[in-house]
Amino acid sequence: MKIKSTWGRVFKDENICLINEFPKILMDLHRFEELDQWFQYDDTDEVFQWYIIEDASFVEWLEQFCPEIYQDIHFSDTLGHYVLAVYHLGTGWDYVPCEMEVNDEIYLFYKKSYYDDLSDDVKKMVFNE
Repeated sequence: MKIKSTWGRVFKDENICLINEFPKILMDLHRFEELDQWFQYDDTDEVFQWYIIEDASFVEWLEQFCPEIYQDIHFSDTLGHYVLAVYHLGTGWDYVPCEMEVNDEIYLFYKKSYYDDLSDDVKKMVFNE
């Protein structure tokens, strides 16, 4: 069962670190192939922010429950950590929608504790409802 959420909720309690110098580090070290893994080679792909994700178990959780976020995460051999590439600009993470695959128990808890408390304006703005 899928629930609607936002990046803000997904990353709320996670320890991530902004590292916008990441492309420069890789280029200075001539690690072009590592940088290439984030780009699909079309004109629409532009990474606006880079984050180190320190907790590998959180990355595994994203792979299982939030594949649309996970697809933008790769392991950096240079840094020895996972790195998230953020492709959206100018939108707070509380307004960037995503979906999560959950079991029935979590779905009911989520609906009662989060989703039903959102205002109609937020539901319309974030989830087009």
